[in-house]
Parts: sequence; C-alpha cells; structure tokens
Amino acid sequence: MSILELINELDSLGTYTVYQRFGLDIERGVDPEAVRIDFDNWLRRCVKPTAQYDSLEAAYEDYYASF
Repeated sequence: MSILELINELDSLGTYTVYQRFGLDIERGVDPEAVRIDFDNWLRRCVKPTAQYDSLEAAYEDYYASF
C-alpha cells in the first residue's frame, strides 16, 4: 500500500476500529483520535513518499517503533 492509500484508510476508521486495529489499551486512557492524528502526521512527514507497506498495521508497527 502506498502512503496515500494508508492515509485514506486511516481517515475512514472510526474510534472503536482504531482501538481494535492497533491494539490500543483502553484501560490506560489512550485517546484514539490523538493516536490517529499523530500517526497521520508521521505518515505525511516522516515516511518517504515512495514507501510501501503491506497493511496499515505494518505501517503502525514502524510508527510505534519510532519512539
């Protein structure tokens, strides 16, 4: 998937889906909207435009590992 495809898919996710797809810990008070915004910014600013990922989850793993 291209970066544009990933961003479009991310934009279409609802709050509950963000929790499910990325395995966020609801008990720790993680804000899925904040995660979505930060992940979107990472995709737009930190990833090479020509990068390809197998899935949104694969891109999220790289995003998470960047911390």
